[in-house]
Amino acid sequence: MEEKYSIKDGRIEAVMWILYKDNKILIEDRPQNEQGESRCIPCGHIDLNRDKDDYVESAFLRETQEEFESGHFIPTKYEFLTTIDFDEPNKHGGIDKLKLHYFVVTEWSGTVPEYTIEHDQKHADLVWFPISKYKELPQSCDRQALKNLLRRI
Repeated sequence: MEEKYSIKDGRIEAVMWILYKDNKILIEDRPQNEQGESRCIPCGHIDLNRDKDDYVESAFLRETQEEFESGHFIPTKYEFLTTIDFDEPNKHGGIDKLKLHYFVVTEWSGTVPEYTIEHDQKHADLVWFPISKYKELPQSCDRQALKNLLRRI
């Protein structure tokens, strides 16, 4: 079944999860592509075929399972942080209009994998990154979310 992306206010909705521990966050270090550097907070689309009721939280929990090797990683303490509207250039020369819902995960069971999975294949390496260096991340939406997180802690 093809994904049925959630669209709200003309923007494709996605979930982002910030793993935070010992003043570090977990980021994806994706291979470089046409868009340049792609270090970012792990994320996934909301799929209305699978994400029902509280679809934002449902998508967050589902995507962590899919991208972090299903069954090995389970968020046990997390909270919603913020929603950010973001315009991102796509590989076709256009602009993707996104509505990103950020969660902060401070406790989990299982192990954090070494990389994320997409379509049953390795997608991007996962690395711990000092939160104090958040301004070095290329995506302004990630920097804004991390700035919000730093205000809370």
